[in-house]
Amino acid sequence: MKQQNLQTSDKLPENCVIGWLLNSDIKDKAIEGITQNLLDFYSFKYRRIPQVASHDLVELCNLGLNAGYKKILIFKQGIVLDDFIENTKEYWNNEYKDSVLIGNDLHTLYIDLIWWAAAKPDSLTNLYNVAMEENKKISIWDEKLTGKGYIDSYDETYRIGFDLWKTRWYAANTEDMDTKIRNEVTSTVYSTSGGLSPIVNAYLNNLKPKGELKCFDIQPLALHMQRYIFENWNGTGWKNFITKYMEENPILAQQFTCADRLDEMDDYIRELGLPFQVWWDNTAKTFKLTYLEIDIMNIHKMKEQLEGSRDWSKDNEKVLIDVSNAFNYEINSILYSKDTRLKIEADYIKFFEEHKDAFITKGFDIHKINNDKAFPFLPKLFPWQQF
Repeated sequence: MKQQNLQTSDKLPENCVIGWLLNSDIKDKAIEGITQNLLDFYSFKYRRIPQVASHDLVELCNLGLNAGYKKILIFKQGIVLDDFIENTKEYWNNEYKDSVLIGNDLHTLYIDLIWWAAAKPDSLTNLYNVAMEENKKISIWDEKLTGKGYIDSYDETYRIGFDLWKTRWYAANTEDMDTKIRNEVTSTVYSTSGGLSPIVNAYLNNLKPKGELKCFDIQPLALHMQRYIFENWNGTGWKNFITKYMEENPILAQQFTCADRLDEMDDYIRELGLPFQVWWDNTAKTFKLTYLEIDIMNIHKMKEQLEGSRDWSKDNEKVLIDVSNAFNYEINSILYSKDTRLKIEADYIKFFEEHKDAFITKGFDIHKINNDKAFPFLPKLFPWQQF
């Protein structure tokens, strides 16, 4: 079967490749590790965009050219991207149209590779001089695109420290959610606690009456919100329900994210229809609810929970666990390298394979993606990657 080509320039110009400029000059080993972890995460997040990596700017450009690309967007190790790539989309055919260079430093630099190959500048300073001498268009990044900045020393670590300490709850789900109810019956459902996830996981996976619904999250606010939802929501009007809570609790509301997608949640609930409403008013009220403050990376504690639920299940009943994107989540990725996340995920998968008739799993897929032939660069893009 012919391998489907899943690579695309996505939000970037056509025939554009991402170039990761590696940085050997970071002296602090902790900061070096953090910046490596961030590149691990970004390369995985933007895996549909072709990517190359090197310690040398010229080699990066040559790698892009030799792979058949006409443009390159270079990010230096230490970059904190936020949504930079997504936010550039509206600029490429407007402010940045026909630009051969964008940016004024090596942290974030766009180069037209066809121009670069012909001009052959021998240094970064000369790069701009040659472009000006040839009367080519040079642009700078709009201030709205600057993101969170760049870290390579201790006095810039606050740029990611805030994210690590920040309390947050996803008021709406960001992933596509199914509407089809599975045939299996579950005795226990484990679910991350963003938006409608615990409710939908219980509904679509036939959690039996009086079954166990275990909402887990590392964020106490997320657990608090799930308890509040189960105790107060009537099963309709998600946007109005959440908006009212935000109005009554403005300080907590500042910690909500994705509130701009509340309308999509209402559309989804309407799609589920009357059967969901009946289920919510009846079966859902019988569940034994547990709220677990736990990090999915704590595999030992989680396995104890899963083993207990497995032993409690009756014949032909399943235990479902949905970890959403926990293994490919930016905050986790700051602390845990891709190698670490892949190893822990592999240990989970081995456990599930040993008890394959007992569990239904969702979200344990980064190993599969990392080895997908559609993204051949992913496993060994950076020299520190080993797994």
